[in-house]
Amino acid sequence: MKYIAKRLKIMILVLLITFGLTACNRSVFHNPLPTPNKTSQGVIVGAVSGAAIASLFATGPGVIPAGAIIGGIAGGAIGNYFQRQQTLLQVLEEQGVRVIRVGDNMRVILPVDLFFYPDSQVINTRYFKVLNLVALYIRCFNKITVRVAGYTDDRCSQKRNLSLSYVRALNIANYLWAHHIDARLIFPVGYGDQYPIATNHTQRGRALNRRMVISFRVLHDYD
Repeated sequence: MKYIAKRLKIMILVLLITFGLTACNRSVFHNPLPTPNKTSQGVIVGAVSGAAIASLFATGPGVIPAGAIIGGIAGGAIGNYFQRQQTLLQVLEEQGVRVIRVGDNMRVILPVDLFFYPDSQVINTRYFKVLNLVALYIRCFNKITVRVAGYTDDRCSQKRNLSLSYVRALNIANYLWAHHIDARLIFPVGYGDQYPIATNHTQRGRALNRRMVISFRVLHDYD
C-alpha cells in the first residue's frame, strides 16, 4: 500500500505540472476554436489521468489488478474536481450552445449557423470539439430516449426546408450515437420552418430560427 500511495502522489504531481504547462503554452498550437478554459482542460486531464494512473499498476496483458482500479478511481476523482469547479455547462454556453432545463425536461440548443456549413447539411468540422463536449454533457444524465429536432428559417420552399432540417438532425443524431450517448434510442425529426421562435423578417430572427434542439427527459442525475 505504501508503494501504491507513493506512485499516486508522483502521478498527481506530474499531472498538476502538465496542467500548468498547458496553461503556459496556449499560443504554441493553432486551434480554430477559442482556447479551452479550465473546465475543458479539467475534463481532459481527468480522462487522461484515469488511464495514465491505471497504467502504472498494470502487471501484464489482460490483467486488471487492484492497483489499476485505484488508478481509475483517482483519475475520475480528478476529473470530477475540475468539472465541479467550472462546469461543462459554462463551457458550452461560451461556445454558443444554450441549455434549458425545466423540471426533468432538458433541451440543448445548437445554432445551425455555427455547427453546419452555410445552406448545407454537412457538420462544420471546426465544431467537432464542441459537439464532443455536448455528448459529454448529455452523458451526465440518465435518460431513455434523445430527440434531435432540426429547424430552418422560411427563406426556401417548405419541402426543401423539411428535407434539410431532417438531414441535419440525422447527422447530429448519428454523431451523438457514435460518441456513446447511453440512450436506447436517438431519433431525428425535421420541422423545417415550422415553430419559429423569432420573426423571419429580420436577419437576427432568421438566425435564431435556424437551430437544432436536442431534448430528453432526465430520469435522475448521475452523481
